[in-house]
Amino acid sequence: MGLKIELFPAKETGTGLDGLKREDFKTDEAFLEAATQRQMELDNPAYIKARTKVLRAYQEQIQAEEKARRESEFAAAVKACKLSQSCQREIEAQAAKKAVADFEEGRISATEVDNQKRKYIEELTTRAKSDAVMGERINAALRGTR
Repeated sequence: MGLKIELFPAKETGTGLDGLKREDFKTDEAFLEAATQRQMELDNPAYIKARTKVLRAYQEQIQAEEKARRESEFAAAVKACKLSQSCQREIEAQAAKKAVADFEEGRISATEVDNQKRKYIEELTTRAKSDAVMGERINAALRGTR
């Protein structure tokens, strides 16, 4: 999503009439008053500075919301991802090896091996699911379906 906000669209033609429609006002006088007010705002450096600041903050807010939405969508996809039984067995074997290696190197005691194995299984499973989802998304992007 490429959001582009023009900072000063009226500057292209140079009048306060830009962006205003006559049919949006009850009288010609109300229309001209709004256009005059708009022109005065556009000519005011303090207004330009304030508008620039507000627009920049608005763009940052939209980008932060978009990032949060993408991260949430990715987390949901990872959670919904199902690994094959062979992949899960491989993860369990890797976790067991890592837990035993930790025990042999003296980082954990014998009673902690099982808990450490569970932690490694969870960590490796999350990583494998994340990699699978990312791979699917990259493939979809390369095919032009995302």
